Amino acid sequence: MRITDEREEELAELAEYIANVYCPDDVISPKIIADNQGISHCYGVYDDYFDGMLEHYNGRFHIDLNLLRLNTQDATRSRFTFSHELGHFFIDEHRLALEEGRVDPHSSLVDIYSYDSNLAEYEANHFASNLLMPKSRCMKVLGTIGKGMNDIIKLSNTFETSLVSSAIRYIKLDPIPGILIK
Repeated sequence: MRITDEREEELAELAEYIANVYCPDDVISPKIIADNQGISHCYGVYDDYFDGMLEHYNGRFHIDLNLLRLNTQDATRSRFTFSHELGHFFIDEHRLALEEGRVDPHSSLVDIYSYDSNLAEYEANHFASNLLMPKSRCMKVLGTIGKGMNDIIKLSNTFETSLVSSAIRYIKLDPIPGILIK
């Protein structure tokens, strides 16, 4: 399942706006963003059922994050998952569907393969990538594209993201067609 280029750009702009409002000068902190929005969150062990889940009860939102799958609170996968769940909150259609009871809370398994199965998961992944690595900040860090793996490592280190996420982001930023093989 694929979203339009226009929708991808809309979500990227939303994510960058959120990053600039809540974390204008530092590495993006999903916790700071959640706290500012009044979204409670906790890390626990939930077997192998999910990485993260956004829930809505009694007019409030809560994010559960599964340490069994995420390892630590500061792991790059944890930061991405937290940002993915924030995507479900900040994307109006996702949040309103949950608030209005049109969809039940669903567990998210955040990986590259969820791109193919569910439009909402793809959108939340796209939002998370752009939240953690806003385009303008990436371009500022990189200066110019063209150093390949060195640039990917630089993005990963600067934004505290995984090499895979950084490589995907790098390829999307580069005007020259590229491919990522994992």
